[in-house]
Amino acid sequence: MKNVPSPMFISPGKGARTLKRLSKVHREFDESYLQELLVNFPQLLPVNEIRGDVGNLVCIGREVNVGDSGAIDNLYLSTGGYPVVVETKLWKNPQARREVLSQILDYVKELIDKDYEWFDKQWISFSKSRDIRSFDLILNCLISLSISKKGWIF
Repeated sequence: MKNVPSPMFISPGKGARTLKRLSKVHREFDESYLQELLVNFPQLLPVNEIRGDVGNLVCIGREVNVGDSGAIDNLYLSTGGYPVVVETKLWKNPQARREVLSQILDYVKELIDKDYEWFDKQWISFSKSRDIRSFDLILNCLISLSISKKGWIF
């Protein structure tokens, strides 16, 4: 086995500490936990390192049913206008990378046929289930894009 360096948590003024791997039977951190974490902190997804024009992500649904292919774990729309599909898998999940890639390609095949109304329906359902107001979301997107308040028209 390769000698892999341990990840570290570095905090300004507090130094660094080595992170410890949790046991494989740890129940607190499952795929649902990871999905929810990514809903609340979409900036954890390095999408702009993959494609620079994506922009910020807004989650529009969890466990989004897309037909015969099943349900997308997390579905996002970006401020750049792109749909982003996230399939969460834990390290302990035995599914091979090829199987997961195939699953994502099936989701994308299903999404190609979806129109604006379908995406809007996903957002409405998701935002109602979480009591998210669209105006607040738009305001947060404008702030995250560093658009001057002088340019806002309401």
